[in-house]
Amino acid sequence: MRADLPSAIYMHFPEPKTPASTSNIEIPSRKEHVLKTSRIRDRGGSSVLAIFFVCLFAVLATSFVSISNLNVQVSNSHQQVSTAHAAAQSGLAYAHSIFTTYIQDEATKTFINTVSESEAEDTFTNFATFVQTNLDLSPVLGGGTVVYQSSETQASLTLPTVIFDNQNIARIKLVFEQDLADPHTILVRSTGSDSEVTRTVVISYTIKKDNSLLKYAVASKSPVYINGDSTINGDILSTWENVATSPPLILSPESTVNGTLGTTLSEDEFPAELIEGANEGIEYDQPDFDVPDFDSSYLLEELGDKLKNLPASGITQPEYFPHGPLGYFQPLNASSILFNRHVYEAKIYNDSLKVAAGRNALFRNCTFNGVTFIDVSGNGTNNIRFENCTFNGPVITGVPPDSSFFWKLNTLYFTGHTVFNHGITYETTVLAPNFNVNFGNTNGTDTTEGVTGLVVGGVVDVRGNVNVDGSIVSMYDTSTLSETFHATNVGYADDWEGTVPMLDGTINIQPDPSRLLPSGVSSKIIFERNSDQYVEL
Repeated sequence: MRADLPSAIYMHFPEPKTPASTSNIEIPSRKEHVLKTSRIRDRGGSSVLAIFFVCLFAVLATSFVSISNLNVQVSNSHQQVSTAHAAAQSGLAYAHSIFTTYIQDEATKTFINTVSESEAEDTFTNFATFVQTNLDLSPVLGGGTVVYQSSETQASLTLPTVIFDNQNIARIKLVFEQDLADPHTILVRSTGSDSEVTRTVVISYTIKKDNSLLKYAVASKSPVYINGDSTINGDILSTWENVATSPPLILSPESTVNGTLGTTLSEDEFPAELIEGANEGIEYDQPDFDVPDFDSSYLLEELGDKLKNLPASGITQPEYFPHGPLGYFQPLNASSILFNRHVYEAKIYNDSLKVAAGRNALFRNCTFNGVTFIDVSGNGTNNIRFENCTFNGPVITGVPPDSSFFWKLNTLYFTGHTVFNHGITYETTVLAPNFNVNFGNTNGTDTTEGVTGLVVGGVVDVRGNVNVDGSIVSMYDTSTLSETFHATNVGYADDWEGTVPMLDGTINIQPDPSRLLPSGVSSKIIFERNSDQYVEL
């Protein structure tokens, strides 16, 4: 007992005893109860989330499969579009190859420089016949036939089915259309198809006379020598191949060609040592150019009574050709020919003029206001010299036989100050097939003005001061001559006609491919593609 507590209030509480019935029961604490309840709830949430993600992944997988199928469909569709478009373009390429083959094998020629409407219609009809003959029942058409239809307003040629590939999936349908209101224009419509997908492309062609020769500044069957202060703004082509006698091309260091130098020879056959002047490169293994035929009869018929015969002159003058450096009275060598020329001086010819064969005239200070026609009929010849003359019309000759290039006997020789004023009226300045044509004195510095359009000769030489707005064509292969070769000279060179003078001239040649060939020069009627008129429908 404690002394500090009163005995009256001090009580003793015995220790409580646990009932026997509850001795094995554990009553959890509150914390433990909460944790267990949370675990039960977590297990339920995880199950819900698992089900959600399973559903989500199932939906995504289904979407991916759908998208993949859609991509395959889009890819297939894109492939079909590309195949159809490629087939349509291949159809245009095939149509162009048909035109090219027709031009090479079947195209007709004309001496008139334009194609009439009736000629254009006939050309398309001939083309249709050519295609039917070559393609009906052929494998390229799958054994099908070409369909040609014509009416009063339109003509058409249809290739219903052209096989595009070996799998026979893609197809081409080609239609050539000629509107008779504009018969010079042909529309080519190519439709490519792959399954149900189609694509159509269109391009036009023009029926015209071939003038591809005019793309050259100089085209020659003989060698081409470019010398002195000469500038040629276009391509040059020489088909000369007798390299043992002469190279096909010579370009002196002071000369310039703003174009290519073409030869039919290979690089091994023609090394470039003699090409010294500036140029845009040598093109080897070029095809030969097609020498056109000539016919002056159309001109004679057209002129009719307007063509007046030149009377004989009572004045004659002896001259040598080729002549020496001292003048026309001096022969250049033992092969020079002496001509007794009929002299015409200070004359004005208002009518077109016919100079009879064998006249070998000398025109001095004369004016020609019409066509000047140099006759060689009856196997005749004519060596004509013009000194200080003015031409308001072209100079045109008869056609000596191909085997008779008598370059001394058939010559047009323009000396002194020569002026051509006719512009493009006749599309030519001088049309003298198989003639020897000389602009400028072979031994001096002369001036020639106004040379336009196509200039044709057996061999054409340009000397002195000359501007040529057109093309020069030397049509005769001089390797056939027994004496020696003769070159097409632009500028002065030592050859069989003359020597290099003390003073040289300035020469410029500028071709114009947009011009027409002159009437009297035959070329094929062709189909020319208009690349700027391509359309995708």
